[in-house]
Amino acid sequence: MTQRKLWRLLCLCSCLAVGTAGCAPYVNIPPQAGDVALHNANLATVQDVTIAAVRALLDQQPIVGPYTLVLPRGTSPASYQRVTAALGENATTEVNAERPIVEVRQLRIRADKAEVDIVTPADRYEPRGQGRLTTVYTTWKPFTGWEVNRLHSWTALVEIEEPAPDYATAPVVEPTATPEPETADQAAEEPAAEQQSADEQSTE
Repeated sequence: MTQRKLWRLLCLCSCLAVGTAGCAPYVNIPPQAGDVALHNANLATVQDVTIAAVRALLDQQPIVGPYTLVLPRGTSPASYQRVTAALGENATTEVNAERPIVEVRQLRIRADKAEVDIVTPADRYEPRGQGRLTTVYTTWKPFTGWEVNRLHSWTALVEIEEPAPDYATAPVVEPTATPEPETADQAAEEPAAEQQSADEQSTE
């Protein structure tokens, strides 16, 4: 057995030992079409990955003063409270036009690996408008938890989305995956099936 396989086996055993609070094997937030992953933004694992990623990003790209933390759709008020408390007093859920937004836009977990896409203002003097997308790469290690390996800021800028005033306290609405596009064969089968049904009814 190679060292890499041995390491992953140890991680898996550790995950089983600590239960779902330690790690989740397959998570996509938001959902992707046709996937079989977990999509629950309130899993302890998702929160732990988020906390580690946001901390690392703000260590590298500091924001002076309070900021508005926006977590993925479906995050409950209790989860917001836990994450903001862990990140410190500058992490808030107050919407203010003068306050920069830190948005956790996407999160992907694959066993002991996780990637988190976070949007922050591209210009420190402009809290709205264009944002910088940074992917934070993390690894789960036994006894120490999620550790950040590296960060990558993408060249293309993205639009910062303004959250609703009650975004962190509104009732949770679970996100759903976009249905997979219909193939040409499936589209051709449906009219044929409808015609067959009509023919059967006409002969009765």
